[in-house]
Amino acid sequence: MRPQLAEEVPSLENGLWKLLPDGRMETTWKIRPGAVWHDGTSFTTDDLVFTALTGNDPELPDFANVIYPKIERADAPDAATVVVTWKGPFVGADTLFTRARGLPLPRHLLEVTYNENKTALRDHPYWGHEFVGTGPYKLRELVRGSHVILDANDQFVLGRPAIDIIEVKFTPDANVLITTLLAGTAEMTFGARISIDQALQIQGAWSDGAVLFNPGGWLTAMPQFLNPTPALLLDVRLRRALQHAIDRRVIVDDLLYGKTTISDAPLAPNESDFKDVESAIPRYPYEPQRAAELLQDLGYTRGADGMLRDAAGQRLTIESRTNNQLDTQVKAEAIVADFWRQAGVNVDEVVYGQQQVADREYRHTRPGFEVLGFGLPSESFANFHSKQTPLAETRWLGQNRTRYVNPEYDALIDTYFVTVPRPARIEVLREIVRHFGEQLVLLPLTYTTNHVAVGNRISNVTGRGPNWTEGWNVEQWGLSS
Repeated sequence: MRPQLAEEVPSLENGLWKLLPDGRMETTWKIRPGAVWHDGTSFTTDDLVFTALTGNDPELPDFANVIYPKIERADAPDAATVVVTWKGPFVGADTLFTRARGLPLPRHLLEVTYNENKTALRDHPYWGHEFVGTGPYKLRELVRGSHVILDANDQFVLGRPAIDIIEVKFTPDANVLITTLLAGTAEMTFGARISIDQALQIQGAWSDGAVLFNPGGWLTAMPQFLNPTPALLLDVRLRRALQHAIDRRVIVDDLLYGKTTISDAPLAPNESDFKDVESAIPRYPYEPQRAAELLQDLGYTRGADGMLRDAAGQRLTIESRTNNQLDTQVKAEAIVADFWRQAGVNVDEVVYGQQQVADREYRHTRPGFEVLGFGLPSESFANFHSKQTPLAETRWLGQNRTRYVNPEYDALIDTYFVTVPRPARIEVLREIVRHFGEQLVLLPLTYTTNHVAVGNRISNVTGRGPNWTEGWNVEQWGLSS
């Protein structure tokens, strides 16, 4: 994390993050001199206090974030200093006022609407063509579904960016986007969901640019822990056997063209904490013999037809499903199913469509596995806390897609988020990734890739990551003639 409007990010080391004797915390932000909104109005701590007010308002669920109920109050002793008092320890306190938690709001533009009719705040034109921010570029023109034009902000607190104007065109058709790039009428992709095959197509044909590949999310085979079929899926030995049976290198090489790596933990390799916990991550290499031994321990033997049967002669049958929204998922599911069949498992494959994608009950009550790719932002491991479990009484809402419920794991997550000193927190994180891997809360397959095509004329673009966009350092970009 890097400060932009603030002089420093609060930390225990710099004294801007304090653990109080009564169990509460204080974090202090000091605004850089010269920080202004795009309309020239000074950016002050009044804006930050207003942001915290809206974020903690129960009548404004669209502005809510899990961070705000943890705040006791926010005070502004002067125009450049805000002190936030927290009800208790919380490791994410330094992410307040960031993109992840809700960027600062301009009090001078939104307070009147908030006071007079707060429910109208979400429909305020500020969120569209009247947007005013504090970043390196300010809005000149927005045509929904067409384009946006941005001008360099002469008053940006970190200095005026080098590129004068950026025009972003909205191109939903990836084939049109590729044609535009190769024709030389676009400089780079931004936020585009092009497939890895399309990225490689660009890389092979575009002499005026290159494609940057970074780890993005991950590709997994997710079990379901509430009343699965067969019930034996609750036995970790079966999950370990199934993981050992998959040669994940095939997915990396044949499906993702070697542009990524095998994954074993709910952390991206470019996460700041990854190296500190790497040695605690359990590994499950491709070992068909070990898979066979585990299956034998569970009472299964292979018949003349190569299929596994229990003592009653019943075949080991597992459903493996995915949706048809991404070709990579469909192909990955087929690879996984093939390796399980080689191990003697009878696999029922299901590829479902758009209608069932929106059916939360269908997805969360699957009998077996779902092969799915999804993002891997910081602290994704917390999504598997039992309080995130989708149930009928929660209308199937919740981030715990495996419906894994384990008090020991819950306690580790709870401890992590209240352990502020980093050395102690890393030790808790090591226990989290160890538990996650030993119990195979899900079966990690590979990391997915974020790919960005960048023209040779643009410099200092680093690509997209799990927690940042292509434009995270746009003020540092350069453009040659």
